[in-house]
Formats: sequence, structure tokens, C-alpha cells
Amino acid sequence: MTLDASGKLLVGLTSGTGFVSNLIVNRQGVTSSPVLSWTNAVTNSGHCHVFGGGVGITADGYLAFGTNEGGAGTFTERMRIATTGAVTIGGYGVLTSDLGTQASYNSYTAMTGGVAYKIGQLPQSAGLYAISMHMDGGLDSGGNNIYWESAWGAVIGAIGGNLYNATGAIAITVNSMYHHLTVAQPTFYIDSDNSAGAYGNQAIYVVFPQYTNVQGMTFYYKKLM
Repeated sequence: MTLDASGKLLVGLTSGTGFVSNLIVNRQGVTSSPVLSWTNAVTNSGHCHVFGGGVGITADGYLAFGTNEGGAGTFTERMRIATTGAVTIGGYGVLTSDLGTQASYNSYTAMTGGVAYKIGQLPQSAGLYAISMHMDGGLDSGGNNIYWESAWGAVIGAIGGNLYNATGAIAITVNSMYHHLTVAQPTFYIDSDNSAGAYGNQAIYVVFPQYTNVQGMTFYYKKLM
């Protein structure tokens, strides 16, 4: 342990050059032991642990938290913050930075009533997703406003690969918010986009009840778990 001239406390190394923090603990090459431990006894290796890693496991760093399992002094990981920002507790991902934005229609786009238009797709990763759709507005065939600013949201499940295109479109129950509208609401579906033969991406579609000249629509998704 070294206290250098700049006030940095160094454990496991002798130089703090390049580090911005005042406490640096080095466990280079150690992939199975914690960096910090807390205990209320002196006869074991600790009850609660913090483990920062990357060497031998991944090229990027992560921060893990664990406990002593069964009093055997064995470090068991319970929670991890990955380099991507994803948080895993007990082996299950609960939060993630997986966020996608797809600007499907950036300008005026004519959509025929009763026809499904793809507005986005989910990644081929199984889980639960929050989706959000936003539209600046919509005009009828005469150029009159029928939708003002509108937003829709839903939580849906997704499988870990392509959808079989014979499954058919499945309606999505959405929560909606409109600044104003003078016609019926659109309907949203999840279906295969048939991009891979008999299979395709898990795509999100919108169907308007009548001709609508859409003034820009954006699709967002966020993986929840």
C-alpha cells in the first residue's frame, strides 16, 4: 500500500499516474476474488463483496456485487453492472441500455386506409420491450387535419429470433394520447416482415382507418428484461 505525493492511496500498485481517483485498488490477473469485502468476524473472508473486473472475462470493465454463500468464504456474484450499462440481479437482467430509435417516416407519407405499414422492428433478442410511437400529425385526402400530435405506447414480449410469417399479425393493445383527432384511432400490430423467406423480423405495423397523409412517425423501443 502506497500513499503517493499527489494524495492517492494505492493498493496493489506503486504509481497512480493516469488515474483520476484518489483510491486505486489493483487486482490485476485476479478473476475470482473480490476487491473489497465487509465482515463482522475475523475468521472468514467476508460476508459482502465488491468485485471490479475485466481481465480474463471481458476486455471491457464491469462492477459486480456479491455475498458470502453458506459461510464458506466463497464469493458468489449477486448483481453486475456491465460495460454497456445493463444491470443484472441474481442472473436476471432487470435494466438495460438497449434503446432503439427508428425514424420510419420523416416527412409527409401517404398511407391508404386499411393497409398495414411497417414503422419499426425489434432486435432478435428475447425479452420484454416497451415501445413508443410518435406522430406529428395527419391529413386527409383534402389536406385537412384529422390527427394532431399523437403518441402511443405499449409493453410487449418478443422471442429470440425471426417470426414465422404464417403466424399472422397480432394486435397490440396500446395506451394512446392525442392533442386532437376527428376520426377513429389507428391500430398497431406485431408481425413478421417476411425478410428471410418463411421468416422475418419482429416488425411493428400501423393501420389507419382511412387515407392519412402522415406528418412524420417515429418508433422507439426499450428492452426492459
